[in-house]
Amino acid sequence: KSIDASPMHTTIEYNQLERDYMDLQFDFPCYDCGGEAGIVSDGSFIYTSMWNNDYFIKYSFGGTFIDTIYIDGADGWVRNMVYCEADGYIYGTHISQNTNDYNIFVMDFITGIVVDTIELPSKGRALGYNTDLDVFYTNNWDSDVMVIDRVTGNLLDTIPLPGVYSSYYGFAYDNWSDGGPYLWGFSQDGYGTVLVQLNLPDLTETGFVMDLSTLSTTGSGIAGGLFIQEGIIADKVTLGGLIQNEVIFGLELSDVVPPPPTAILAGYNIYRDATQLNTNLIVDTIYNDNNLDPGTYLYEVTSVYYDNDGIFYCESAPAGPETVLIENQMLMLGGNVFVGSMKLDDGKAHAYSNNSDEIVHELSVDIDDLGYYFFFPFQTSDYYVVASPTINSEYYEDYISTYYGNVYHWENSPTIHLQTNMYNEDINLIKLAYSSLGSGSISGVINFEDKSMITTPASDILMLLLNNENNCVAYVYSNTDGEFNFNQLDFGTYSLLCEIIGKKMAPKLFTINNTNPNYDGISFLVKEDEIVLGIDEDLPESVSFLSEVFPNPVLVSANIEIALTKGEIVTIKLYDITGKVIESRVQQLGMGLNRIEINTSEIAPGIKFLNIEFSDKASINKKFIAY
Repeated sequence: KSIDASPMHTTIEYNQLERDYMDLQFDFPCYDCGGEAGIVSDGSFIYTSMWNNDYFIKYSFGGTFIDTIYIDGADGWVRNMVYCEADGYIYGTHISQNTNDYNIFVMDFITGIVVDTIELPSKGRALGYNTDLDVFYTNNWDSDVMVIDRVTGNLLDTIPLPGVYSSYYGFAYDNWSDGGPYLWGFSQDGYGTVLVQLNLPDLTETGFVMDLSTLSTTGSGIAGGLFIQEGIIADKVTLGGLIQNEVIFGLELSDVVPPPPTAILAGYNIYRDATQLNTNLIVDTIYNDNNLDPGTYLYEVTSVYYDNDGIFYCESAPAGPETVLIENQMLMLGGNVFVGSMKLDDGKAHAYSNNSDEIVHELSVDIDDLGYYFFFPFQTSDYYVVASPTINSEYYEDYISTYYGNVYHWENSPTIHLQTNMYNEDINLIKLAYSSLGSGSISGVINFEDKSMITTPASDILMLLLNNENNCVAYVYSNTDGEFNFNQLDFGTYSLLCEIIGKKMAPKLFTINNTNPNYDGISFLVKEDEIVLGIDEDLPESVSFLSEVFPNPVLVSANIEIALTKGEIVTIKLYDITGKVIESRVQQLGMGLNRIEINTSEIAPGIKFLNIEFSDKASINKKFIAY
């Protein structure tokens, strides 16, 4: 079987103690000193914002005052700023002094205008920009951090601050430091100017903090904004910031890593059970491994690369493993099912074989009076095993179906590699996590899609409701119409997982609150090997169902499914992040379920936007990432 192998990522390691980590690179006084709080760099200059006025101040990297800048449409009170290289705009959090408007201004510092405004659900003061995920982090001192999609402005998540420090005025995203990426926060706790390193995505503190009060000229300075910029100092990356109305400073964060040399494919290595078989590089794409004894073998392939001088450069990470099975054996597989310290009193166990990436249901058995499951006869193979209490069990209300490995989702479950009889592959059932009652609800419908794209209701499908810590707080099974409902939910952030073994799915996030207490338009479509989410949106009148783009990220082709109440001729356009049209075509869609496919194999990687325009000029827009 052919296996693709690609070059490994090259990591250049260094000891931070051998360079001047967090040494002061520069500091210079503020020009205005009457409200300078936010700060940003666009790679050429440094800008500060006035929290109490309607202008911005421009500095050279050497600290020289250059100009005072006014932005048409920015009526002042901009607290913090970040720079987006993709569009060349500076984004600034804005808290109006006269209204309850909280937003982010999108500002063009070249033309001097506000080009757009992103509305925020609550106050945003600190502001950081994750360039890898294209999202903002913003909060108001001690409040939960909001994660905002830069392109759509949607609230993606809210994250509480779990650590010792809070009262943040500035954030900066760091994908340079070892062990990262991190989010740096500039806190007004303690001495008022404390730099704190935070893990992503949960914002827990790493333990690295730095008191910058010694930079204060008054001895009582307070933290302002932060930014990260390469090239202010040659070959270095700077973590810069502002002590409000006093000092602009820069700290040495890391070296700018040069690009690796060009790598040339020289050949391949073949491994069986982690042992290299070939003594010379294989330059062909076919390899025969002969005279094998009966058993199960794991094969891996790596690519070997030389540099331009013909010297060994690197060996790729292995592709595989691929499993080869020789000889059938009749074997037994069994284990205990525990409920805490007790054995399960009444339940079922199900076994699924996993050969050649195909998952097949092999056998279901009752769990005996001693809490034991037993499968026989089985062949040598890899198996998933899941156990669940039945309705007659005293644990039925409080414990959920659990896979071997003590997980609730099959993709997280290790398979059992059965080569000999195995008797102690035990499972500990997962108990539902506690959840307060409330007035919120989440409901929807599940449908199967066959190869002809005809949908039918999916009944008796397990739906898991997860809390913000990814612990299961409730479960239901879909009814004969494919419908499911979770009610009496407390306000908060939840994830939905439609659990069908062999169908890939990442939990889908929903937040219910006073503004949006009920989600009742959720639709899951069960496809051949994955589960696609569709949510009721403000759709054109003829559209009854719309999926997200899948898979996402996209490697070869992007797909979206759309159900229509009548036939339509639509215009399909694909844009890159700059607004350039990559592809445009007209397509006839029929009544019922349709699939639109976009070939991405020959387009540049990055964020893409799919636009579908109908004959009445109504349109649908979807965002995805192409690899």
